[in-house]
Amino acid sequence: MIFLVILRWICGYVEFEIRGRFPERLINLTAQNGISLWKVQPKSGVISARARVRDYRKLRYITRKCQAHTRIKRRFGARFLAAKYWHRRGLLIGAALFVAICQILSMFVWVVDINAPDIINEYELREQLAENGVYVGALKSSIQKTETQHIIILENSDISWMSINIMGSVCEVEISPNIQSSDEASEAVATNMKATTDGVITRLEIKNGTAAVVVGQGVTEDMLLVSGVLEYANGQSVLVQADAKVFARTTHTLQVEIPYDYSKITKTDSEIVKRSVNIMGLAVPLTLCGTPSDTYIKTVQHENVSLFDTMLPIEVETEVFQSYEYISQTLSASQAEETAMEQLEIEKFFTVMSLSEAEILDEQYETEILDDGVVVTLTLTLEENICKSEEIQVKDIT
Repeated sequence: MIFLVILRWICGYVEFEIRGRFPERLINLTAQNGISLWKVQPKSGVISARARVRDYRKLRYITRKCQAHTRIKRRFGARFLAAKYWHRRGLLIGAALFVAICQILSMFVWVVDINAPDIINEYELREQLAENGVYVGALKSSIQKTETQHIIILENSDISWMSINIMGSVCEVEISPNIQSSDEASEAVATNMKATTDGVITRLEIKNGTAAVVVGQGVTEDMLLVSGVLEYANGQSVLVQADAKVFARTTHTLQVEIPYDYSKITKTDSEIVKRSVNIMGLAVPLTLCGTPSDTYIKTVQHENVSLFDTMLPIEVETEVFQSYEYISQTLSASQAEETAMEQLEIEKFFTVMSLSEAEILDEQYETEILDDGVVVTLTLTLEENICKSEEIQVKDIT
């Protein structure tokens, strides 16, 4: 029914009145001549009805035979609407172009949405997808989903399953990580725990395995801390994966030398910001400026444009070029020592962060004044977990 209403509106139809001596005869003749009328309603000697425009024109000959005449009351349909607003045809043409552009744009991928666990590098995955034709601006009909899925899975050992689904203009990529099967997990490799550095044992937290050291004992690098061999009271022994935390008091030495003739990189007030719009893979610059000729650090920020919570295939890219310059200066002994202390604080932070569960117990600074500069030495006393796993090599004696 709705299709018939739409078809009549597109073709155009009129509502008219029939007056005369025999209006009923006109209704019968229209049916005999294959002319379709609807909404026929008699009212005080007048009959109103509706008919398509081309059928209404055929009524002229029939009305003469019936000694009746017709008069149009209202007009409906696209042709009459277009005629009414023809003086604003630019609006109609713009609307038609808008529909056509939307239809064309719907043939392309607007957004590539990746649903993957954190163990998968999303940036590398997007690069691989782009190499296989899955990217923003790609023609949907050109995407080989099955072939791309097989290629990506073969190239990434940490992916066990992948699915590419295109819904509208959004390409959704679902990823499942490669998890070891229960059979592989059951075949666990037996390991010992050994020391990563020299130290004095302060505490033991053993979950699995046999302790080979005691609190207060000094150990050296690669010394056995926890054995993966478990011995039972009946004399039986089994191999296990040793799991433990062995904390020890360790010493780390950091040293920084600062010459009196010192050069350092300093940030300047010069900063260049470049913006561009990426539309369906086409980059359009918004600012016309070059990159700085001196030393700089570039940061890039990407921001997607959305409309009514719908992601559009438009991305705004902002590049910030921060200029730096080398400054040479002659330092006094106190200034050189202060500079060395600042650098040591940075090195101390990264040193502690790089260790496993380390805590600073004590720190001592020693300054040595030389003829050409200052040397500052920092001795750190830490408590850290010094365990590392090492597989137990079992020889097969036949």
